[in-house]
Amino acid sequence: MAILTLDQARAFAQAAGFSGPSLSIVLAIAQAESGLNTQATNGPGDNTPPSIDRGVLQLNSFWHAEVPDACAFDPACAFTAAWTISGSGAHWPWSTYSNGAYLKYMPTSGGMSGGTMTDSMCKGLLDRGSEFFMTNPPDENSRIFAACGPRALTSVICAALNKKVLALDVYRRLRAANAPNGLCDPNGASTIAGLHAGADLYGLTHVGFQDYDEAWRNNGWQAQVVACVGANKPAVLMVHAGQALIDLMSNQGENGSGIENHFIAALGYHPGGASDYAGGKVLPAGLWCADGASYAGGNNRGNGFGAADVLQFYSFATLYAAWPVAYMAVEGYQATTMAWVKQSDGSGKDDKGNVCGSGTLDALLAANMGQFDGRMSETHYSASGVADVAFLPLVNGAVFHAVQQSAGGTWAQDQNAAQVAIDLYELATADAASLATAKSELTAADASLASANDALQAANVKIAALEQQLQQLQQQQPPVSDPTAVALVAAIKAALAA
Repeated sequence: MAILTLDQARAFAQAAGFSGPSLSIVLAIAQAESGLNTQATNGPGDNTPPSIDRGVLQLNSFWHAEVPDACAFDPACAFTAAWTISGSGAHWPWSTYSNGAYLKYMPTSGGMSGGTMTDSMCKGLLDRGSEFFMTNPPDENSRIFAACGPRALTSVICAALNKKVLALDVYRRLRAANAPNGLCDPNGASTIAGLHAGADLYGLTHVGFQDYDEAWRNNGWQAQVVACVGANKPAVLMVHAGQALIDLMSNQGENGSGIENHFIAALGYHPGGASDYAGGKVLPAGLWCADGASYAGGNNRGNGFGAADVLQFYSFATLYAAWPVAYMAVEGYQATTMAWVKQSDGSGKDDKGNVCGSGTLDALLAANMGQFDGRMSETHYSASGVADVAFLPLVNGAVFHAVQQSAGGTWAQDQNAAQVAIDLYELATADAASLATAKSELTAADASLASANDALQAANVKIAALEQQLQQLQQQQPPVSDPTAVALVAAIKAALAA
C-alpha cells in the first residue's frame, strides 16, 4: 500500500499507542510530511547533514538511524517508531510541527480545515500578575525579583478556589511556614516541593506531582500535564531554560536573562487549530499559561511592573525547548455549571452568549458567582439564598458589589466603596416615594381647582343675568317716588358689587 487512507493511518497510529490529542497530531504530521505516502522519500541534498527522509512519517536516516529502512517504509513499524521518538506523544521533533504546517490537517468542527478547536480552560478564576512585586508596599526597595514560584502558585490557587488571592499573601504565608527557613527564600526563590507544601496551606487537593528530573522532558511530561490541565486541574510547571519561552499572543519573551528553573502556571490546553479563547486565531497545540516574568502586558520597570491580567500561550515545541523538569497539579474548581469564562482580553462570556467587562467578571468570579447567568445588563444576578446580587461597573475596571439577603432587606457589600452606591440607591428609593406622594397631592389640588373653576363659571353666568336685568330696569326710568323700583335697583347694584 503506497498511499494510506486516513482511516488506515489512524488504525496504524492507534495500534502504536496514540490516542486523543496525540492521535490527531501524529496523523496531521503524517499528512503534512508525506501525504500518507508510505514510500515517500526526500533528500539527501535537502537535508543537513545529507540524509534521507523516509516513509509515511519521513523518519530521517541520520537523526533516526536506529530506524532501519524496512521499518521506516512499513506504516505499522513507522508509527510505532514515532511513538518512541515522540516520547509517547509528548513532543514532536518534526519540521512540519515546528513550522505549523501540520495545523491544516488537524481535525476541527468543520472537517479537515477551518472550524474551531475547543480550548480546555480551567473553570475557576484565571489570574495572572507580575512576579516582580513589593513585599512591603509602597516601599520600592522591597521589590523582589525571584518570586516566579509564589506567583505561579497564586495563579493555581485562584483557579482552584475560584477567588482572587494576592501573590503577596501567598509569599508571606510561604515565608511564615516551615520555620525558620520558610517554603521560599526572602527573594521569593522556591522549589517544586516547597510549592507543593504551599498548596496545602490553602487546602488544595493534590492530583499530580513530578519532582525535579531533567530527563522528564523526554519521558512523557506533555501527556502528564495535559491530562491534568485539560481536565480542569491547574498546575505549576517548572522549566529549566525559561529564556526559551516566547508568548505566541504577544510575541514577547521573558523579562530577564539566563533564566533557569522558572515556574509558570498552566491553566488551559489547546489541541491545535483555531482557538475560541484566542478569538479564532490559529495556534499550534500548547498550553495557556500565567507567566509572571513574561514581558506581555507591560510587565516592565517603566510600567511599574503592572503586568496586565492576560494569559500567555506557549506551544509544546516552545515548552519542550524550555525543558520541563517538574510539575505539581491540584484539583480544580468544581461548580454545578460554570456560566462565565474569562476570554483572552479579560472580558467575560457566559453560556447564554452574554458578555461583560473584565472588572465585572473579576468581581463576580471572586464572589463565587461564576455559575450564574447574567441579567439586567449584566449588573444584577439572582442566586440561591439571596434576594439580589448587584455588580456596578465603574471606570478603570473598578466594580461595586453588594448583596441583599432578603427582599426588601438591608444590603451588605464586600467593598467599602459600594456603600456609596447603596446610599444612592436608598436615597433614590426614598425620593421615588416622596415623588409619588407629591403626585397624589397634586392630583387632589387639580381636582379642587377644577371645582373652583366650575363655581366661578356659574357665578359669571349669574352676574351676566343680573346685569341684563339692571339694564332693563334703568331703561324703564321708574318714578323716583316708587319705593319698590328703587329697592329693586339697589338690590341689583348690591349683588353686582358683591
